[in-house]
Amino acid sequence: MLMLVKLFSLNSAYAIKYSSMTITLVNKLHETSNIWSFRFSTPPEVSWHAGQSLRIEVPRSSWGYNEKRFTIASLTTDGYLQITTRLSNSEFKQDLDKLTIGHTLNAHGIEGKINWGDLSRTKVLIAGGTGVTLPYIAIRQAEAQNIKADIMLIYSTKDQPPLFIDYLTRQAKASKIQLTTSHQRLTAEHIISQLPSHGNYDLNISGPDEMYRDLHDQLRQHGISNRSLEAQFLQ
Repeated sequence: MLMLVKLFSLNSAYAIKYSSMTITLVNKLHETSNIWSFRFSTPPEVSWHAGQSLRIEVPRSSWGYNEKRFTIASLTTDGYLQITTRLSNSEFKQDLDKLTIGHTLNAHGIEGKINWGDLSRTKVLIAGGTGVTLPYIAIRQAEAQNIKADIMLIYSTKDQPPLFIDYLTRQAKASKIQLTTSHQRLTAEHIISQLPSHGNYDLNISGPDEMYRDLHDQLRQHGISNRSLEAQFLQ
């Protein structure tokens, strides 16, 4: 059966307000599995919008520095800038893990913006692993700004407990979102089986490159257009 839906974008082009800034590590939090959050203080004049990302430069153990782009996992009103990432054996992640409280880093390139589009349409957010960071901050924005959006989150992860699950469960129990979690690899068939029957919905996929490409292709094969879709590539 051909399904005609609009794929919407949580991240779209947005003017970069700060070309470069110094941020200071103020806290490190173990979230779940090998996922950690790093919280930084920023200059007082710095602010950002939900859905934005930035590049962070981390000194290398040998020489120079490496940089990566991260979705900002906090609101300006939280009082800190947070990134949440899965640690690994890569040089960058090992150097990031070695940072101590009080360490200063250079950051730049804040960009992106959540575009909710037509709020009469259900927003179906599909996330895998740490890709849930973008839907998480989008849901927090909707709550903080009283955005009247009908939100469905389809979330797959092998992490136990799932990242941000306490907050997401509270939102679901308060009927602010519809939440479906799974430990299985997401497929187009599984996603389609969860979609609202009314057909008036938009889709967004957040997750690793491979997951995005696979689901993108599968959904297109099932007749779903991706005309307005933008991938969220997470580090």
